[in-house]
Amino acid sequence: GDQLTIVFEHCTIHGLGRLQDLVQFQCQAWIRPEQERLMAKAELSLKLSTSGAGALVPEQLMQRTGNLALRLVTDRLEKRCRTGLRKGALKWVARYP
Repeated sequence: GDQLTIVFEHCTIHGLGRLQDLVQFQCQAWIRPEQERLMAKAELSLKLSTSGAGALVPEQLMQRTGNLALRLVTDRLEKRCRTGLRKGALKWVARYP
């Protein structure tokens, strides 16, 4: 059926300082219309590199970096969904009644 798929691959998360190159974020989201509503589902993945320079970073720091990265990503995605995605969805629904 009709469905919008959004894919983010190999994304850099800014705001992690020198460790941002060790973090890789990916996301895939699906939005589909249902009667009188839109349904959305998303899958997020975060990978912390433990090879190369990542092997020198203490495990606790990597865990804190991973937690910060997830918080930054989910906060940004939520903000975008509440503003831009909502406006776009309303325009989409208006075009295809």
